[in-house]
Amino acid sequence: MLTHFDTIKSTTTGLLGIAELEEDVFYVVSANVSSVQGVPGSNTIWRLDMRGHGSFSASNRTAKPEPSLSLVANIGSAQLLNGMCRLSDHDATSLLISDSQAGRIFKLDAHTGSFQIIIDDEALKSSSEGLQVAVNGIHVQGSYLFFTNLNKGIFGRIPISLSTGIPTGPVEVIVQGVQGDDFAVSTDGKTAWIAMNGQNRLVEVDIPARSARVVAESSYLASASAVSFGRTLLDRDSLYISSAGVLDATIGTSNTVTGGIVARVDLV
Repeated sequence: MLTHFDTIKSTTTGLLGIAELEEDVFYVVSANVSSVQGVPGSNTIWRLDMRGHGSFSASNRTAKPEPSLSLVANIGSAQLLNGMCRLSDHDATSLLISDSQAGRIFKLDAHTGSFQIIIDDEALKSSSEGLQVAVNGIHVQGSYLFFTNLNKGIFGRIPISLSTGIPTGPVEVIVQGVQGDDFAVSTDGKTAWIAMNGQNRLVEVDIPARSARVVAESSYLASASAVSFGRTLLDRDSLYISSAGVLDATIGTSNTVTGGIVARVDLV
């Protein structure tokens, strides 16, 4: 069942990355997107607080708080903010955000709204050819920031400080030839599952072996853009994949093969 919680009332036309910094407190990237390019000056981060949300309390049947939406920051220097993740499981303040057009990583203080560029590396940028969407999905696991670069077909990682987010070593390319979007990483940091937007596929990466293979292929995954693990005992070994209509970037239009969906892939 889908529930409409709130509407971001701004001039932006798209929602991109989302991250949970505290339990039931989510942060969302909003930007004005023209075709696959961002509009500088339109990138904002919003906070959606859903703590205690529900129709009634089981104990006294009183109404629970409605979700609250508030603006955290307007990142005017960004070109196209996209992927977003928390810096550390022990940090309820810091978010990392990818700029897919500029090829760099921002760090945002979700409490103060202050931000800075902390990673600006050639591996995160686009080449002169192809779709100009570079660093895309980002996730921290262990002491590494994992990332996809859609334009260059890279899945890689960067060792970082979990207190500052600043790199502590060089970029490491794990596999090439994977034009991936967002992804999920196992808790042991040995496996990743990448949404191959526009390719109908979910790819599994064996990180120590530096190899990749297709583990799911379906028209339901035509525009697969994000992957996330289940959160309960019943689905913690399952992946949920969001997918939308097929985007034809050459003409800037969207042709919907199926409606927006959430697909589930069971790993065991």
